[in-house]
Amino acid sequence: MILTVPFEEFAETVRRNCGTSDVYVSSSGRYAVASASGKGVVVATRVKGTVALAREKLAEQGLAVFHGTWLAQGPETMSTEPLSFAGVAYRSADERPGLWLDVYEGSIAEIDVLRRMYDEFCETGDLSEDLSFDEFIRRANANVVILTPDDIQRHIMNKRR
Repeated sequence: MILTVPFEEFAETVRRNCGTSDVYVSSSGRYAVASASGKGVVVATRVKGTVALAREKLAEQGLAVFHGTWLAQGPETMSTEPLSFAGVAYRSADERPGLWLDVYEGSIAEIDVLRRMYDEFCETGDLSEDLSFDEFIRRANANVVILTPDDIQRHIMNKRR
């Protein structure tokens, strides 16, 4: 079981119930999620705002703050690596432009996004395998946009205004 408490009561509850000052903080949408474990208990809370702000507030209360999250289930259900999203607008065979999207754990370079897109199009038969990667890039006239974990957090935070 997980004990959830208001953010303001988190530090005191962790010390009292877990017997530790080590806590883990991660991002979940518009919220920073903090959790701690000890003595067979997991204590969790969330607060609107960035991980950096939550880390600062928890450190001010004497807690040692680390990146991560305690889970009620196994780690196979959750990635610990922040996600990046990539979108590629490209010239398609249709009248309308094409849009290709993908998600990556961690950061990714534009050329790697284009290579993954090219490989997928070859695998699905959307492209002839005799079309080279360089020729694909030239014809596609692609515009790649990558949203890093920081970009995603900034966009989410801007929505709460």
